[in-house]
Amino acid sequence: MRRLGRRDKGPDTSDVALVKGERVSAVARAATGERIVTTNLAIYLGDARWPWDRITKAVWDAGERTLTVIGSASPDEAARTLVVRLDDATRLLEVVRSEVTSNVVVAQRIESPGFGGAWVTARRVPGADELRWSVVFDPGRDPRDPELRAWADRNVAEIRASTGV
Repeated sequence: MRRLGRRDKGPDTSDVALVKGERVSAVARAATGERIVTTNLAIYLGDARWPWDRITKAVWDAGERTLTVIGSASPDEAARTLVVRLDDATRLLEVVRSEVTSNVVVAQRIESPGFGGAWVTARRVPGADELRWSVVFDPGRDPRDPELRAWADRNVAEIRASTGV
């Protein structure tokens, strides 16, 4: 029986190195026992902290009970994919869905017969007044190709001008 006026402390997150202003919103355990922590600014997956604006995509597979997160933990890190099997993560999944989608300001597909396609996205940086623009090319395209980059940069400039952001 629960007493009135008493708050549940919830799972211990004292070993998670939160940044100033960061608040825990959900905690779940992976099937491996590893803890997954979400906050108002990021998701902690193992030892890595992934800010919400650096996550390109998060997908839940209910049949396999896996959460797939695609993104990078820092600006100088190439995109990577992490797949985590979760047994009970209803609250965590709600938070991930909300955070990944709520910071999107612009999401637009660009296509070219010569360069294929890509998704251009502008996301709010949590806790800041700036936008982070990203371009995710279709599989098989080399993002280091200077011609491909120039094509993408031209498109991003056009999208920024047309949207005013």
